[in-house]
Amino acid sequence: MFGGCGRIAFDPDRDASVDGLSCADVYCLDPSLGGDGIVSVDVGGVDNLNFGYRALAVLPDDGLVIAGQGGSPGATDLVAVQLTEAGSRDASFGVGGVASVDAGGTDERAISVALAPDGRILLAGATGPTTLAGVIARLRPDGQLDPTFDGDGTLS
Repeated sequence: MFGGCGRIAFDPDRDASVDGLSCADVYCLDPSLGGDGIVSVDVGGVDNLNFGYRALAVLPDDGLVIAGQGGSPGATDLVAVQLTEAGSRDASFGVGGVASVDAGGTDERAISVALAPDGRILLAGATGPTTLAGVIARLRPDGQLDPTFDGDGTLS
């Protein structure tokens, strides 16, 4: 059997959320997430978004924030998807549970996500396409850009 673990995040009780692939009976799945412990995140209904994930974080209420990139090749933005504890998209976050941030580049991607104690979400990543530059975006708990962060919510 083979398997692979992509990313792991812990909640305050030290319960783990893991993404990846497993073909062996190695993991104990929590059936409170999606009914069987597995959730497939479909963001295709939001602005024809093609989503690639790169990081995740566990929220204080046991929901998840998944960060990555979305859009079409050569025209991607930073993207965060917020899921409830049950694994459905959180309608109170962004548009239908999805926040998309255009930081001014043409090939942007969030590579990591961090949660601030006040509920704000930091996305760190890169913008390109040929010369990569760092970019940080700060979102309010509702998924909107936080304009108190560098005037518009992004720093690159």
